[in-house]
Amino acid sequence: MMLLVPADVLRPPPPEDLVLLWASRVVAGTVQPVDGANWIIRYGEDLSWPERLQRLLGLASVWEVWPEGRQETERSIVAEARALLADISDAKTTE
Repeated sequence: MMLLVPADVLRPPPPEDLVLLWASRVVAGTVQPVDGANWIIRYGEDLSWPERLQRLLGLASVWEVWPEGRQETERSIVAEARALLADISDAKTTE
């Protein structure tokens, strides 16, 4: 017996939705900030937020090489994720 699955079930969510998901998790504290930043960067590469993504990429890099500054860097990642959510929210309200 063959199981038929609607095509839209197999389609991955759009990158914007995945960025929103990971940014929300970072802000909520349900994922480590650096892990969330890496996922946001991965899914956001093709989106039009290069400045915000570059900052997150920079912060994730700083986190890797500056162990004694990780708490400060994590707070900065959370702030960037919060700002990214606000940017997306603002963009959606102006559409």
